[in-house]
Amino acid sequence: MTPTSTRSSLAWAAVAVVTAVTAAWFGWLVWDVEVEVVEGLETWQLESWRVSGVGTSLVAILVVAQLALRRHPDPSAVAVVTSRSLTWTFCLWMYAYLARQDDSGLFLMGLTLIYAATAVGCIVVSHALARITRRPIYRLPI
Repeated sequence: MTPTSTRSSLAWAAVAVVTAVTAAWFGWLVWDVEVEVVEGLETWQLESWRVSGVGTSLVAILVVAQLALRRHPDPSAVAVVTSRSLTWTFCLWMYAYLARQDDSGLFLMGLTLIYAATAVGCIVVSHALARITRRPIYRLPI
């Protein structure tokens, strides 16, 4: 592969991951949001099975993206690009969701925890996949 084709394959992988994460977000979490009023405050509830579904979808997206680029000469770059694309896209959508419902600013704490959990999950999945495919990653993906 030429340097240009390796860069373009990573760019296309990032676009595909962003598109798939956005589809998973809208497919699992956006529809049928229950708004409850408790003591004059609106709360938006997400059911646990939908959160589990989007989490499983994110793992599947990451695995498929990294396996699709398994012939790439730099497995570390593949892990970094796919993991960052997934983490930042998911956190952007979570920011859009959480910022709408919280006037106190505490949603930033929840968003920080979601970012940390997503990043750690990407690191674990990327390293497990690297061990399974016997292509070592020399950098943390995040």
